[in-house]
Amino acid sequence: MESEPLTLQLFIGTADDRLLRPHAFYQVHRITGKTVSTASHEVLQSNTKLLEIPLLPENNMRAMLVRPFTVGDTAGEFHRTLLNNSQRASVHYKQGRQ
Repeated sequence: MESEPLTLQLFIGTADDRLLRPHAFYQVHRITGKTVSTASHEVLQSNTKLLEIPLLPENNMRAMLVRPFTVGDTAGEFHRTLLNNSQRASVHYKQGRQ
């Protein structure tokens, strides 16, 4: 079975006792630099900034995502994140048989 390219869309959201919605203050941002190995680009959709990441068959439908230290994080939260090894997450898409 052949895989077809997909696009993963990410945004910063919030949900309390209501439905998930875009966060009023925080937005997703594209990270660039020498060590960034996953292509991405920002798009604006309904006044919400989205990060689009292509998932391609030649990359086994994988993308490397990094959760950076953010303004609201405490040093303890940041170190717990590192210790839990959730600093990096691989996103996989596999077509399965129905």
